[in-house]
Amino acid sequence: ELEDLGGRVNVKLRSNAIDTYAHVLTSGEPVVVTGKISFPRRDDDAPDDVEEGPREATILLSDVRPLADAVKADTKSVVLRVRADRTNAAIMQQMADVLKIAKGDCPVTLHVALADGAEAVLALPREHRVEVGDALLAGLEKVFGEQVAELR
Repeated sequence: ELEDLGGRVNVKLRSNAIDTYAHVLTSGEPVVVTGKISFPRRDDDAPDDVEEGPREATILLSDVRPLADAVKADTKSVVLRVRADRTNAAIMQQMADVLKIAKGDCPVTLHVALADGAEAVLALPREHRVEVGDALLAGLEKVFGEQVAELR
């Protein structure tokens, strides 16, 4: 069974896939599951006079990977959206420190919302490229006191 905040769904996988994906499925970490959805019919041995209720979906698993890996692989750039009236030189230095800790290959663009409604867009230099992960996202949230990163 796969469960999230919205409910549960049964997941079926072939016996040869159990060994392949067991470490991911039992890690306790959030995962991304890829597969086909089926809505199995009621059992053939069920009495004919029983009404067929709503059929529950079953996912026929073809792949599963940790959510963190999926986010890293699918993120092509990071946009940081900040307000000019909530930043200063010290905060920008802290942001630069977080970017250095999360050094990687993903380009970063900084969008600064100005008081008059205008927005300054700055493509940060190559040395500020990052690897998307908890160090980056949690670090930025700690610096700014809110989520400022948009993954694209």
